[in-house]
Amino acid sequence: MPKLPRGMFLRKGRGYYTRRWANGKDCWTSLGKDFDEACRKLRSAERREVPVVRLTVREAAQKWLESYVATNRAPKQRVMAAQRVRDYVEPYMGYKLLSRVEKEDLRAMRLWLEKQDKKPLTVRHILADVKCFFRWCEDAGWLDRAPIPHRLLPKSQERPPDR
Repeated sequence: MPKLPRGMFLRKGRGYYTRRWANGKDCWTSLGKDFDEACRKLRSAERREVPVVRLTVREAAQKWLESYVATNRAPKQRVMAAQRVRDYVEPYMGYKLLSRVEKEDLRAMRLWLEKQDKKPLTVRHILADVKCFFRWCEDAGWLDRAPIPHRLLPKSQERPPDR
């Protein structure tokens, strides 16, 4: 049996369901007994709930720095995250609408960073911040799904153990 997507539940003998909070009540919605059809219905239900937000990546990144980074990171890491947004995210995709960013854009950003002769660890840190930013946008409700492809981050070189 495949792993169920987030928000989908299997009720014995009744099929697949999703649980939503609507009008102050907990509502269970049937998705049917077929797994593939239930997945399609779940995705379409999620798309309808997400409001269309017309934010650029630059505007959303500034809000990310003000709310998430300011509360969850150490002072030195706050400065580093702001620097990465200013030097890499804004020049590359700051003008784009947040809802228009796709997985291929992030893959192209990785190639762009690697062509600038950045070390693999630097590229990894920048892309980790980008990944965190898009996950935060998804959590904030500005994106229905974060456009993060698998294996986006480059592998870091192993270091010998410290004695």
